[in-house]
Amino acid sequence: MLLGFGQSMGFHNIYLDFCWRIVGFILDSFLGATVQARFTCQVCGRIVEKRSHCGRETDHSSGLSIMGNDFVNFISSLFGATIAVLFRFSLYG
Repeated sequence: MLLGFGQSMGFHNIYLDFCWRIVGFILDSFLGATVQARFTCQVCGRIVEKRSHCGRETDHSSGLSIMGNDFVNFISSLFGATIAVLFRFSLYG
C-alpha cells in the first residue's frame, strides 16, 4: 500500500507516525495546563472549560480566553502533523 509521498508503510514510518502523535499529545497537555481558558461556574462553583454552565454564564478564571479546549486540540494536531510532514520531506525529499 502506498501513502501520500510514494513510500510504502514500513515499520520505520509507523514508528515515526507514533512519535509525532506523542509530540502532539505532549503539546496538547502542555497547552491545556498553561494557556487553555478555564471558567468558574457562578452557580455550582466548579471550574469548567465552557463559557456557560448550569444554565448561566461563567466567569473567566485563568488562561487565555480565546484558547478553548477545541482550539488547543486543533493547534496540537496541526503542530504534530506539520512536524511529521516536514520530517518526512527531510528524510525522503
